[in-house]
Parts: sequence; C-alpha cells; structure tokens
Amino acid sequence: MVSGSILSLTLFIFPEIFSRYIINRPEAAEYVRITGILIFGTTLFTTLNQAFIGLNRSENTSLAMVTQALTKLVIGVGLVILGLGIYGAVIGHSISFLLGFSVGILLMFKLLSFDDGGESGGVGILDLIGFGFPVYLSNIIISGLQVYRNYLFSIYTTDAEIGNFTAAINLSIVVIIFVNPIILTLFSSFSRLDKVDEIDVIKVLFNYSIKYSSIIILPITLFISIMSEEVIYLFYGAGFRSAPIYLVLAVAPYLFIGGGIWIINSLLNGLGETRAILKMYTLSLIISIPLYLILMQRVGVLGVLASMLIASIASLIYGLYYIDRNYNLKIRIYEVSKIYLVAGISALAIYILKNTLAITSPYLAILIYGSSYLAIYTLLLPLIGGLTINDVDRLESTFTTVGFIGSPVILILRMWRRLCELLHD
Repeated sequence: MVSGSILSLTLFIFPEIFSRYIINRPEAAEYVRITGILIFGTTLFTTLNQAFIGLNRSENTSLAMVTQALTKLVIGVGLVILGLGIYGAVIGHSISFLLGFSVGILLMFKLLSFDDGGESGGVGILDLIGFGFPVYLSNIIISGLQVYRNYLFSIYTTDAEIGNFTAAINLSIVVIIFVNPIILTLFSSFSRLDKVDEIDVIKVLFNYSIKYSSIIILPITLFISIMSEEVIYLFYGAGFRSAPIYLVLAVAPYLFIGGGIWIINSLLNGLGETRAILKMYTLSLIISIPLYLILMQRVGVLGVLASMLIASIASLIYGLYYIDRNYNLKIRIYEVSKIYLVAGISALAIYILKNTLAITSPYLAILIYGSSYLAIYTLLLPLIGGLTINDVDRLESTFTTVGFIGSPVILILRMWRRLCELLHD
C-alpha cells in the first residue's frame, strides 16, 4: 500500500515528466495526474479486499468488486457518451475504485461492529509471510506487465487504437461482473478445507466450481463475441471501428473457463499454494515480454491481445499440471462438455439468425438476439442433463451474496428450476 501511495503522489505532482519521457505523450499530462488518483484508489481498494479475504469474508469482497466493475462500466461509458472522451473514461475508471472502496469501508465497519472478539487462530508471522509474499510478487508481475504494455502502446500504436483497446477492455468487464461472485465464493470454500484430510471434498467442490462457472460465463462470452459490433456501437458509437475485433479477443480467455482458468487460482489461493500462483504468473511474464514486443510490431493491438490470450493458456496448462501432480485433481470433461455443446449450439443458432434477419438497429438486435439466445440456452441445458435442481440451488446461494446485482441470474435460475421440475415430473 505504501509503494502504491508513493507512486500515486509522484504521478500527481510530476505528471509532465511521466507523460513526456515514459509514455511519449506530452499532451497527456492531465490524464497522468488523474491516473495518480486512480492508483491511490486502486491501492486502497485492493488492500481492503485482501483484508476481507484474510477474514474469510469473500461475500464482502465480491460485493465491493462487483460494485467497482459495474460503476466503471456505467460511469466510464456514460461520460464518454456525454462527449468527455478519454478524459471521461479515465475519470470513470478512477471514480469506480473510490466508490468500490467506499462500499468496502462500510462493509468493514459493519463487520467490525459485530466482531465477537474471538481468537484469530494462532497463525504465525512466518506463515503469514510465506502465504502473502508470493501474492505480493504476483501482483507486482501483473502491474508490471500492464506498465510494459502501455509503454509499448506509446511507441508502436496511435491514440485512436489505444482508445479502441480501452473500449474493448472496459466492455469485457461485463463478464468479470459475473465471474467475481463465483471465484470469491470458491476461495472462501477452499480455504476452509484441509488439503490432506478433506481432499475428496476438494475434488468434488473443484469440479462443481468449474461446472457452475461454465454455465454462467460461457453463454455470456459467446454472445458478446457474436454481437461485438452491436455492443461496441451501443456503448461507444460508430467511431471505434477496431474495437469489435478487440472485444472478441479480450473476452476469449473466458472461453477456457471449462478448463479451470481462474478457478485454479482460487483453488490454489484457498489451499495456501501461493507459490504455485507465483509460478503461473512468472510463466505468463516470461511469455508476455517477448510476445508483446514481437506481435505488437507486426499486427499492433491485435498482437497484444493475442499475447495476453497465449500467456493465459500457458498459465492454465501449468496450473492443471500442478494440481494433477500434487492433488490428483482432474476435470470431469464429460459434464463440462454438455455445457460447451449447449452454449455452442445456441451461439450457432444466433449467428445464423443474425445473418438471416440482418437487423440494422444495434439496440433492437441485442434485444432480439439476446432474448433468443437466452431462450435456446435456458431450454436446452436442462434437456440434455447439463443442469439439475441441486445445481440450481448451489448457484442461487452463490449469487444471493451480491444483492441486486445477482438478481438477473437468480431470475434465470428460477426458470431453470421450473424446467427441471417439469422434466422430472
């Protein structure tokens, strides 16, 4: 937190130096100054979330993170639509972290006011360092890669392409809103289990986690990919010509949710295997540094997005290898394949429908194709046995922790419950 605060203060006081010599954009000094505020808000937000996770209050982390992501989407895009351009996007990004932190602070005060004064559990300082230091290094790697990527952007691409990239990344947050409640609930569950005595429970929970995450994330990812042009136009207008293809690549890693991407991170963090997480991020770093440079020089922003995807897949492969070797954990491919089949059939149907009807209005297109996709997916999944009433119960308990934000998912889950009941009558 101290290092983040120092960097924030430095950027706020000396924006001209960073804009001229680091990002090669002297005219961007005011944006750099605002970024200093963003870094401070991000530091506070991250620190608070780590505290919630340490207290086994993942539901609070989930609510704060979803609030931040939703606020960023609404305010950032809203300010851009109102004509503030990049300035509006940066302001929206900064405000989202400060609002997320504010929500987190309120939740923390509420938590402390009901503290029963119990024992903390007797964990030694060396244990805490052994757990926390790899997490700290992993966060440095993530931040370092972002800085490196932005530095390459400043040299090899235009402001317009950076804007298209940012638009795509901002809209990929739609998927993150639904990922976070699942991942943080899983972390809390895994952290309560003994990795020796309860390994059988861990195996069951791990596969449930992958199945339920896939049920929610896959259809959203595929629909955004098919409707990328309409989604970009809806939020940003016709000026962002490259953003649709960037959006497809930005959400592409979520297609590997059935392979355990992000779930493995929650599993390993929950089991205290933070060194394995560090190795995954280190592998990603080793791959990204040369690929970013090589592919950006050849194909620009597309190269960076492709590099991000390749690094994510490589990290996932190592994670799968690690949990198989150390815990004999394997993914039940048969169960996950049903979800991929239904999501794929639904996506293909919408793709054909889209090319047949050729609706020109992006608003009407998203409404009609979205409703059709949801209807096909909702009907087919229980029909082929990809979802049971027990599955619905578990998913519903997960999304009730995020309040009104999880309401659309809960509504769909109740429809699924009714379908499952009809199929088993």
